[in-house]
Amino acid sequence: MSIRAKGGMGKTTLLRHVALIYGQRQYRRYRAPKLVPVLLRLRDYIEPLTQAQPLTLPKLITDRHVPSLFKDQPLTPPSQWAEKLLSSGAALVMLDGFDELPEGKRQKVSYWISDQMRQYPKSVFIVTLRPAAYKDYVAQRPAVPIFVNKFNPSQQEKFIRRWYLCQERGCRSEKQIRHAKRVAKERADRLIDQLQQRREELGYMAENPLLLNMLVTSHRFDLSKELPRQRLDLYREICELQLKDRPKARQIHMVLSFEQSLRILQILALSMLKANRIQVPHQGLLIFLEQQSVFRQEEAVPTDWLKQIVKVSELLVEREPGEYEFPHLSFQGFFAATRLAQAQDAANIQANAQLVLQNWNGGSMARSRIALHRTTQPEIARLGDSQSL
Repeated sequence: MSIRAKGGMGKTTLLRHVALIYGQRQYRRYRAPKLVPVLLRLRDYIEPLTQAQPLTLPKLITDRHVPSLFKDQPLTPPSQWAEKLLSSGAALVMLDGFDELPEGKRQKVSYWISDQMRQYPKSVFIVTLRPAAYKDYVAQRPAVPIFVNKFNPSQQEKFIRRWYLCQERGCRSEKQIRHAKRVAKERADRLIDQLQQRREELGYMAENPLLLNMLVTSHRFDLSKELPRQRLDLYREICELQLKDRPKARQIHMVLSFEQSLRILQILALSMLKANRIQVPHQGLLIFLEQQSVFRQEEAVPTDWLKQIVKVSELLVEREPGEYEFPHLSFQGFFAATRLAQAQDAANIQANAQLVLQNWNGGSMARSRIALHRTTQPEIARLGDSQSL
């Protein structure tokens, strides 16, 4: 089957949830068959899937995937374990992020996926992708298409109430549960009322789980503040909240100022985009940070800054040990676009737009084109840091 939805709709979260359910042996609650989950992020295996002789699925699982699960103590499964698992129909193979592959590689990977499905027809396969990338799946497509619906108003309300209750309970003791429930209800009511009154302005953002989470986060920090009207304003507000307001409220002294940290994240995002990368290894990231003059000027330590960005602001995440990325592709797009938008000369708008769009899959950056209207080529030329990535 294929699961298609736009960015921020929860495709990856859904697959992780399914893997967790099977890992905890809770699949019987859902009357699901007994299967062994294998969750593969396609972008991690571009080279072995597109080389002249691509790895077979059993080889990919045995030699690449399983050893990477525990890097301190790599697992070594029996040589025929994956083959037997797939042939017997006991495997649930989840291939996440077809749209995150470079456009020039997608067609070849689509043939590889279809070949594996034909070779192991008893096992269950799930592929996730954004709708715009489906045109690049030119091989025989999965038989069952599934689409993720937008949050309807009822689901939005349920999400907001549960989110607020979770937050309020988390910052209080067990003896204060009744108080937490009352506060959560009051605050959720206020946000829901604001969404209902401004449905035309905010409705499209509340339909997306990622953006709704950002709306609730923004609202909880400052209950008296009006929610932003545009998606771009929402991203700006979340960045300011995570980099400046929240640390200040928690009395955490940040290594660099909000403006300095924002600039580094913008340069990093654009550098990664130019290199067509979603992740950056720890050592490459440290080399990049050491090249930023602000650390010498402020006598700050790059590793301390990185630790705060991951632990405090959460604007970079370490999903895998030693691998960093932005919390969502749309954040990478936002930071890169706002970096480009700082230039003044409008002569090279088209050239810069192409620079961004040629490496940006799935349309996320296209939604940030509004931020490119003042971009210049000289601004990009100053980004000599990307080579270290």
